[in-house]
Amino acid sequence: NATSASIAPTTYSWSRAEVAGISNSAANGTSNLITETLLNTTSNPIDVAYEITLSAGGCINTQSVIVTVYPTLPFLGLNDLTICSGSSATITIPNPITGATYTWFSQGTQIHIGNSYTTPILTSDAVYTVSVSGTTCPLAPNSATVNVTVNPIPVIGVSDVSICPGNTAILVEPNPVMGATYEWYSGASLVHTGISFTTPILTANTSYRVEMSGVAC
Repeated sequence: NATSASIAPTTYSWSRAEVAGISNSAANGTSNLITETLLNTTSNPIDVAYEITLSAGGCINTQSVIVTVYPTLPFLGLNDLTICSGSSATITIPNPITGATYTWFSQGTQIHIGNSYTTPILTSDAVYTVSVSGTTCPLAPNSATVNVTVNPIPVIGVSDVSICPGNTAILVEPNPVMGATYEWYSGASLVHTGISFTTPILTANTSYRVEMSGVAC
C-alpha cells in the first residue's frame, strides 16, 4: 500500500509595538511581506523590533527581527552670523546626527571636523562651508554655507581743543554711530548726553571723558 503525506501551508503573522521616537503607531499583519515606511523623528538611530510568527501543521516558530531606523537628515539650519571685529564666531550644528561626520571648509580648504567650529579671530567678513557624510541615509542637501559678517568697532574721534580763558569749548564726536548713545563726564559725574557737549565757561585746563554705548560692538 502506498501512503502519501501533504505539507501543511505556512501562515504568517507579525506585529510591531509603538516605539518612542518613531512616528508610526503599533501595527500588525498576516502577510509574508512586511512593507512599512518608518519615520524617525529624533537625531539618533532607533531599533524597531518585529515579532514574526510562522505556523505550519501545528508547529509554531517565532522570531524577532530588529530594524534600525536612521533619522532623516534635516536641513542643516545654520544661520549667518554677525560679530565684532577682533572676535571669533562659533558655528554649531543644531541636532547633529549620531554617526554623521561634519567637515568644515574655508575657501575650499578643510579646516575642521566636528559638530561645531570656532573661527579664528576675524577682522573681515568670512564664509565657511560644512558638509555631512557618514550616514546610511541619503543626504539632501549635504552641505550648507555660513556667512560671518564682521562689524568694525566704532572709534570715538573727539579731539582736544584749545580756548582762551573765560570761554566755553564745544566738544563734538565727528563720526557718530547711528543708534549709539554718547555720555560726557567730568570726573565721575555725568554732565551731558549727546553727540556734542558745550562746556561751561572755563578759566583753567579741564578734562572731559566721553563714553559710547548702545551698539553691538
